[in-house]
Order: sequence, then structure tokens, then C-alpha cells
Amino acid sequence: MIIRVLVDNETSQHDLGAEHGLSILLEFEGRKVLFDFGQSLLLFKNAKAMGVDLSDVDYAILSHGHYDHGGGLNHFMDICPGAPVYIRKGALDGHYARREDGRIENIGLAPLVGNGVVFTAEEHQIEEGVMLFSVPPATGFEPSGNRVLFQMDESGCYIRDSFMHEQNLLIEKDGVTLLVAGCAHRGIVNILEWVKKKYNIIPQFVIGGFHLGKMLDDEETETLALHRIAKYLIGTQAKYYTGHCTGLASYHKLKGILRDRIGYAEAGSVLAISKGEYES
Repeated sequence: MIIRVLVDNETSQHDLGAEHGLSILLEFEGRKVLFDFGQSLLLFKNAKAMGVDLSDVDYAILSHGHYDHGGGLNHFMDICPGAPVYIRKGALDGHYARREDGRIENIGLAPLVGNGVVFTAEEHQIEEGVMLFSVPPATGFEPSGNRVLFQMDESGCYIRDSFMHEQNLLIEKDGVTLLVAGCAHRGIVNILEWVKKKYNIIPQFVIGGFHLGKMLDDEETETLALHRIAKYLIGTQAKYYTGHCTGLASYHKLKGILRDRIGYAEAGSVLAISKGEYES
């Protein structure tokens, strides 16, 4: 299985751009699957620089309804009109964030102009070995940054985002199991626990953002939370590739504990994962 990171907050390659966003291309069993679309059209520029053709993507997935994951969605639907795009119900509703100056800002998606959208429920099997799923609210391990993220109720009032518009991807192909999370707003530990409970699987590989870049609690509390997360992740024996909303500071703290069990997946990263790599 090949994973190509088309968009991330970081890149070390001079011919690639970086932005606050995420887009990943997955290749397995002759299929090409695009997961998220970045904040802008950067994913198409980066894909071209990486020698990647997106016109033959088999299907695409939107992880949740925030601008930094759906910015290139409409353009993708233009250049690849035959590819279905799997979107969780509620992802196209309004989504908002409270900024440091107190302003409430719209962080939702632009209206869709193309066809081919498949709206998914809490669980949706795309094909054998490819499952989309949402995780219900859980206690503990929820990123503190969620406290400044909102949706709107029927009366027009801002309420805490339920994140039931977020979906994750579980792949069992090529002899490996891979979990792909866009931002893990539900909490990466809670998502992994749900996969274990629901599907009796502990993924061998995990890639995505962990939403730890804007933690709102004091440094001591944040450090304790990161240590709890790291302790759990070590116990899974999985290999982790993270980036985007995890934040570099939090990543380096996790790296200090997980060491070779975690790496940073910047724009331009090409990861070939296999059962043999997991067992090494």
C-alpha cells in the first residue's frame, strides 16, 4: 500500500507548497483513493509536482466539514466527475470557530457545485475491506481545542460541535490494516478504542492529524494529556504517521516518547507500508 501526502502544514521540498490543510492519496490493489482536499487548490499543484495524476482517482472521501479539508473539493469534482465523493451527513452544514479575539468565524465549506456526492451514515462500507465510520461522543481524551468549535442549532444559536459530521477510514488491504483520520476531533485514543470495540481490530498503521496543535489548557495539564495519549499509543504497537493539526510542538513531545513508532507525514511524503514493515 502506498500513501502519498499531497497537502500538509509542513514540507521540506522546495517545489511543494504547504498550508494549514490535509490531503492524502492512498493506492492499493490498483485503486486510487483521495482522502481530503486541503484548504485551497494547492493539492493539485503539489500532485503535479509529485508526478501524481488525480484524474483517475476511483473515489474520494471528505473527513469532516471544515475548510482546511474541503477547499479543493469542487475542483476535484470538475476534473474527476466519475469518482464518487463520500461525505458524512452534516458535513455541509455551518461550522464555526471562536478566535482568540472573541470573534466567531465561519470555518465551513463552500457550497458544492458538482454531482457525485454520496452521503454516508455513521457506518458506510465502500467496498470489501474499506469502511467509513463515525465515533459517538466519549469521555476522556477529547482534544481541548474542541471547546472553541461550534455548529448552529435549529434556532440559530451556536452550540458545541458534536463532530458527528466527522468520519474516519479503516482499510484492510494488502495484508495490512490502516486507520486514516482527518483531524481526530473525537480524540485519536477514542477512535482507536472504537475500532477495537466495533470491529475487533487494532490497526497496524495510523495516519492523520490528532488535533493537538491548539490545546487550550495550561502547559502542565497539556503535558500530562500528551503523556496519557502517548502511553496508550505505545500500547497498541501500531506505527503512526501524523501531521497537520497535531502541531509540531505536540508531535515532538509524542516523538520523544514513541520514538520510532511515530513519524511526521509532511507534504511530499511517500510511505510504502506493508505487513513486513509493521512486524519489523
